[in-house]
Amino acid sequence: MDCVELDSCEPIPALKRELRFPISVLLTRWLREPLAHFLMIGMGLFVVYRALNPGANQVGSARRIEVTGRAHPKARLYSPPPARRAGRGRPRVRGERLPSPQELLEGRAQHREFEVAPGRRYRVRVASIKGCFFQVPNRLVHLVALEHIGQRREDEVFYTTCTEAAAEQVVRWYARRWSIEVTFRDAKQHLAVGREQNRTPAAARRTAAMGFLIYSLVVLWHEFARPEPVTGVRDYPGKRHASFADMLAALRRDSLAQQRPKHFEASPQLTELQKNYQYLEKLLILAA
Repeated sequence: MDCVELDSCEPIPALKRELRFPISVLLTRWLREPLAHFLMIGMGLFVVYRALNPGANQVGSARRIEVTGRAHPKARLYSPPPARRAGRGRPRVRGERLPSPQELLEGRAQHREFEVAPGRRYRVRVASIKGCFFQVPNRLVHLVALEHIGQRREDEVFYTTCTEAAAEQVVRWYARRWSIEVTFRDAKQHLAVGREQNRTPAAARRTAAMGFLIYSLVVLWHEFARPEPVTGVRDYPGKRHASFADMLAALRRDSLAQQRPKHFEASPQLTELQKNYQYLEKLLILAA
C-alpha cells in the first residue's frame, strides 16, 4: 500500500489532511481480519503521525501495520524511554539523544554494493541505527542512511518498523514505490489525468477514475491480448521492457491497421492519398 507522498520538512496541505480520515478508516476495516498484517510504504509526516503512532489507529491495530518510509538526514532520534520509576513526577517520554543520520555517515560506515531492483544497483556507504523519532517516541524504528559512492546524488535515509530487517531489504521495500510513481506520471502525461475540464466535483472524480481504468485496459491489452511484442517508440540506455508510451503507440497502430482496409484500400480513388496517410499514421503514433 502506498501513502500520500509528502516531504517531511513541509507543512501538510489541507487536501492531504482530508485524505487521512478515509485511509485510516480503510485500514481499520481491513485490520478487523485476525491475520491481517500490512506494510505501508510512504513518505514524511503523513506516515509518521498516522501509522507509526499507535494512538492513530484502534488499540492493537497499529502494531500490525509495519511502516517503511523516508526520513530527513537531520532527523532527531532518541532511544526508547526508560522504565518508569517509583515516585512522584512525570515519567520521561524519550530516552537519550542519538546521532542523526547525517552524523552517522560522517563517522565510520560500511561499504556495500547490492541490487535494489532488476538492473539497478547501489554502491554506497551504509550506516544504520535503531531509535525513535522525536514525533513518535514510543515506536522503535530501524533507520538506514546511504551515501552514494561515485555518483552525484544526495544522501538518502530510510526507516522501517521491521527492526530486524537488513539494510538492503529496507531500501528494496522503498524502491517498490517507483512503479506507482511511474504509473501516475504516465497517466498524467499520456491520458491527461489531473487536468480535467469538468465543472462539478462528481464529474471530476469520475474522469480521473476513467483515466486510470483506460490505463489498466491498455496495459492488460498489451500483456495478454497482443500476440507480438511492441516496437519501442523511444529507446534509451537501460530500457528493458515496453513503456506505456510504447503500448499506447502499438494500440493506435493496430487500431489504424484495422480501419485502413475499410476506408482506404476499398476505394481506388484514394490510392494517391496513401503517402499522406502514412505520414498521418506516424504522427498519430508519435503523439504517444
